[in-house]
Amino acid sequence: MLNLDDIPAAAYIPSGVTPSVKSYFYHSKDYTPNLVRGFDKVICISLEHRVDRQKAFWEEIPKSGWPFKTPEIFKAISLKDVVVPRTWSGYPAAYACAQSHIAVLEQQIKEDGLYLVLEDDVCFADDFKKKVLDFLAVVPNDWEGLMIGGDHNGQPYYEMGIPGVVRCHCTFCMHCYALRGRLLRDLVAASKTANVVTDIVLANMARNYKVYACHPFIAGQSGSLSDLTGETRGRFFGNGGFRR
Repeated sequence: MLNLDDIPAAAYIPSGVTPSVKSYFYHSKDYTPNLVRGFDKVICISLEHRVDRQKAFWEEIPKSGWPFKTPEIFKAISLKDVVVPRTWSGYPAAYACAQSHIAVLEQQIKEDGLYLVLEDDVCFADDFKKKVLDFLAVVPNDWEGLMIGGDHNGQPYYEMGIPGVVRCHCTFCMHCYALRGRLLRDLVAASKTANVVTDIVLANMARNYKVYACHPFIAGQSGSLSDLTGETRGRFFGNGGFRR
């Protein structure tokens, strides 16, 4: 793991940021480089039988220059493990997917830690390590949610006046994200009674919380067979995502 304690604070500042803005980042209580020191755990949700995705995932991690802790695989809850409620309005397999995210987030609450949560089809933009550390260096410290990957919808985001950072208004997909505090607790509670998948719940809640996204997105979804729809699509970085 990268030892960021050995790097001077100035090294955290993204390139292209003007000196006056750099000074503001490091003299304002609202901005802090503390997030670049990493997450307590990185959890990757993966169905046991998706060895194809797991192989691709473990190939993707070193190629990205991964600066965080080694991911831990969370054995995803499968459709055969659940009874889908009659009120559920999405794909049946999406209900099992939602239960997996809820279980991981409940574990985070229990451990009182800071998690980065991934799905096993995640992929990363070129120069991911630099881009993600740049983002974490300048994201406002009042954050309740971070979307390193996603898919903006509708009125997608608010400009923050901070290079590489926008505030989410309605952002879907949960292949690379972090939650904490009020939003973490409220999303778990809301998802337990929702009749839609967790990323839709989060997208509809985001405007009422401090949820910030990389702009453009630097984590996408690789092209593989979807367990939810049974369809295969190409590499996807979402609306507002990085384009190769």
